[in-house]
Amino acid sequence: NTSAGSASTAAATATTKANEAVTAASEALGSANAAAASFDSFDDRYIGAKSVAPTVDNDGNTLLVGCMYFDSTENKMYVRNSSNTWQLLTA
Repeated sequence: NTSAGSASTAAATATTKANEAVTAASEALGSANAAAASFDSFDDRYIGAKSVAPTVDNDGNTLLVGCMYFDSTENKMYVRNSSNTWQLLTA
């Protein structure tokens, strides 16, 4: 009887811990997805260093007004203006 009770308690504890692990994994996945979305948003705004002016963002999508890139040939930073042209970013 005592052994059966101990086994039942251990099984209940194992079930609880398994459920906690599933919850933690789900929360971790949510955090990973949020981080990926945050990086994608940043990646759409800062195109990175390029040797020529980009015509699409890093995902191949239309450039956003206000996005930036660093011209590695000229060593200058450019920003996309409301006329959808690259404008030299000055201090």
